[in-house]
This record gives sequence, structure tokens and C-alpha cells, in this order.
Amino acid sequence: MAAGKGRSGRTAKRSTRRAKDGAAKKSAAKRRVGGKAAAGDGTSKRRATKNGLTVLRPVGLSEDGHSVILAPRVRGKGTYQVPIDDRLVAQLIAARDLLEAPPPPVAPRAGAVVPAAESKLTIKEIQALLREGRTVESIARKAGVDPTWIERFEGPIVWERDGMARRTQRSTLVRSRRGPSELPLGEAVVANLRRRGVVMTEEQIEAAWDSVKESRTGTWRVRFAFTSRGRPRVAEWRFDPETSEVAALNELANELGWLEPRRRRRSSR
Repeated sequence: MAAGKGRSGRTAKRSTRRAKDGAAKKSAAKRRVGGKAAAGDGTSKRRATKNGLTVLRPVGLSEDGHSVILAPRVRGKGTYQVPIDDRLVAQLIAARDLLEAPPPPVAPRAGAVVPAAESKLTIKEIQALLREGRTVESIARKAGVDPTWIERFEGPIVWERDGMARRTQRSTLVRSRRGPSELPLGEAVVANLRRRGVVMTEEQIEAAWDSVKESRTGTWRVRFAFTSRGRPRVAEWRFDPETSEVAALNELANELGWLEPRRRRRSSR
């Protein structure tokens, strides 16, 4: 009987130890799962929101180059895309201007030399003049500052003007009583230049386009400048970004920007 009781006691002790070990393992497993969950929650919070909005980062462009691909993390897989249009470009330019804008000027002491950065023109006025096609030097004289101060605002405006010229080239010119052109403006200009025997490389054609904004109307004056038979020639159109309509401003613009539809050319033969 004593031996039986001893064996029973040892068995009970082993069972108790096994039960304790099992409980400890379960507790450790719960802590590990809990820790992972907490870490996951922390990561989600870090990348999910900022001021109540989802934070996304650019990770590339779409295959056609018309959209920006966004992802929640810098090296994450892109799950969102934003079309590259005039509104996006305008917002990016505005954001860049804010980042590059100088701090507000401090009122100078009596008799102190006024620093060149204290322009007579606001940044908005400088940008408007650059869009109108004014030179850096002329704006600097008007603002009373060094030209290098104006140059810091020139880059985004040059980009904007170039983008507006490209957008105009994608529009189609419509002529009174003759209807729309067979090709968009840019392609029609190239085709008509070839017909006239004007030889230009792709780089020269691209550099020949320019646009300036007409502040009073909000429309853009788009130009194509080239040389034909030793004479400088300039075709001009007016482009409305709200409607994407383009109108010729001189006869050369009518001739270069419009191509007769093929069906009409065939019937005239």
C-alpha cells in the first residue's frame, strides 16, 4: 500500500508539471500572437492615415505614361493610380512653389540696406508674367531684384507652358464651312510642312512650339515658329483649356493646322 501511494504521488506530480508546462506554452504562444498583432496594428497606423487621410506614395508611372502609380509604402506594390492632367500638374506646381517660396520678409531697420529678395512683385505676379512670356530680365527690372531671384520660379512655368503647347497639339482645328481637320493639330502641322518641302528634325519641331497665357481671357496663345525659304514664319492659335477648343489667329495657322479629310480629297479627284 505504501509503495502504491508513492507511485500515485509521483504520477500526480508529473501530471501537474505537464499541465503547468502546457499552460506556460499556451501563454507564450498567446504573447507571441498578441505581439504580432500589436506590431501589425502599429504598422497599419503608421502607413494608413495622416490627418484622417490615407497616405500614398508615388512608385512609378503606368505603361502608357498617362498616370502616376501610388502605393501605401515606398517599396510597396502600386494599388492606386492618378491620371496626369492639367489639374494634377497645377497642384504639383503650386506645391513646389510653396516649398521654394522664401520666408516672409522682415521689416528692415532704419537706414539698413534692403535685401534684393524683397521684391516689388508678389510670387503670384511673377508667375503670371512668366506665363505671359516676359523675360526673366524684364521681370527682374520691374520687381527691383536680381534676375537669379526670378529664375527660381521659371522652371515650373516653363514646364506648364510646354505642357499647354502639347495639349493644344492634341486638339483638332475646325475650319468654317470645311469642318474638322483629318488629323490633330500637331500631326496636321507636320504633314503640311512636308507638303511644303520644309525639312525639320523631330527635335526642331518640338522646339518650335511655345505657348503664353493671355491673363485677361484665361486662354493661351500657342505658336509654331519655323523658317521657310530663308524667311521666318510664325503660325498662331488660341487655345481654351476649359473646352479644349483651338482657333487659328492667322492664315498660316489655318493652312498648317488643318488637313483635308481623305474622303473629300478622293471625291475631288
